[in-house]
Amino acid sequence: MTQSRTLFLVPVLGLLWGFNWPAVRIALGEIAPWTLRSGGMGFAGLTLFAIAVLRGQSLHVPRACWLPLLVAGFLSIAAFNVLLAFAQLMAPTSRAAILTFTMPLWSTLMAWLWLAERLDRRRFLGLGLGAAGLAALGLPLWRDGGLTPGLMLALIASLSWALGTIVSKRWPVPAPAITVAAWQLLIGGLIAGMGMLVFEGLPRIAPLQPRTIAALTFHVLGA
Repeated sequence: MTQSRTLFLVPVLGLLWGFNWPAVRIALGEIAPWTLRSGGMGFAGLTLFAIAVLRGQSLHVPRACWLPLLVAGFLSIAAFNVLLAFAQLMAPTSRAAILTFTMPLWSTLMAWLWLAERLDRRRFLGLGLGAAGLAALGLPLWRDGGLTPGLMLALIASLSWALGTIVSKRWPVPAPAITVAAWQLLIGGLIAGMGMLVFEGLPRIAPLQPRTIAALTFHVLGA
C-alpha cells in the first residue's frame, strides 16, 4: 500500500468512526445496549470472516496466540464498545466522543511505560498538546460538576482501548489483519451476548423504524 493511499485512508476512518457516534445513539433509541453491541459486533465479525474467505485469507490463529487475542478482544472491542453504549445513554454524545478519542494519549504513555518506546520530540509535543486539550476540556467540567458518570465511562473506555492496543502490539498475532479483527469482533460479540442474557434476556423481535435500521446497518458494515 502506497503512503499516499495510507494517508487517504486515515481521514476516511475518521469519517466512518465519527458518523458511527450518531448512528449508535439513534440505534440505542430502540435497541437495548447489550443487545446492540452483541448483534453489532457479532455480525460485523461474521462479515469480516466472509471477506477474508472471499479473499482467500486464512482464518487460522496459532494456539499460543489465543490468550493475547482474547485479552485484546475483551479490552479493545468488548469493554470499549459496551462502556461507550452506556456512556452515550448517560452523557451528551459530543462530550463522550471527545473524551473517548483521548485514546492516542493513553496509548503513547502506555507504550512508553510498558513497551519502552522512546518519546522523541514529535511524540512528546503531540503528547503535550493532547494533555493540554484534555485539560482545557476537562477542568471546566470538573469545576462545574459536569464530569458525569457517563463521561467517566467514556474515559474508562478510552483507557481500555489503549491497553488493548498495547497487548496487541506486545503479543502480535501472526495472521492477516482482517482475520485478527474478525476474531476480536466475534469475541466482543460473544462477551456482549453473555451480558445481554444476564442483564436483558433474549431480545424481543419487533419492527424497527427505518432510521434505526439505517443506523444499525452503517454501524455494522461501515464503522
